[in-house]
Amino acid sequence: MSKWLKQFLFGIWGLLLIPLITPILEKWLEENVFSDPNGMAATVFPNVMATTVFSNLLALGQQRWFKFALVFLTGIVIGVSLEWLNRKSDEKKASELRSLGSKFRSLSDNIKVRTASSGWPDNVRDLKPAILSAFISAAVLSFRTSPGIDSKNCR
Repeated sequence: MSKWLKQFLFGIWGLLLIPLITPILEKWLEENVFSDPNGMAATVFPNVMATTVFSNLLALGQQRWFKFALVFLTGIVIGVSLEWLNRKSDEKKASELRSLGSKFRSLSDNIKVRTASSGWPDNVRDLKPAILSAFISAAVLSFRTSPGIDSKNCR
């Protein structure tokens, strides 16, 4: 899903949440902002105007179609979020697999060069840490990507 479409969905969903927070916002504004009749907020934004706006938002929040739209869009937003998380996880796994393949390819090239010499297999002792590291990485990656593998098979 494109980035702008995801932002558009989250923006509309955020707008649909406004009528849900209206009662809380109205109560807070009455207690903190409109409590002083001579204050700056009361002169710029009269209480009658605020009451009208909040009553309209409350009425909108009570509409049957609005509740359906909110639940429907919430499901879409959750689905898009889960899809995005799944895609990010798959990209990370693919990167780890490429890295592991590179380790094994490098080891393969080193071992191939050393098998041609006369000291084989005694001349690969210095590769033992790299070999163990590659096998451990493979076991850990296999354990994380395959939930059915138990620890006995990873040795």
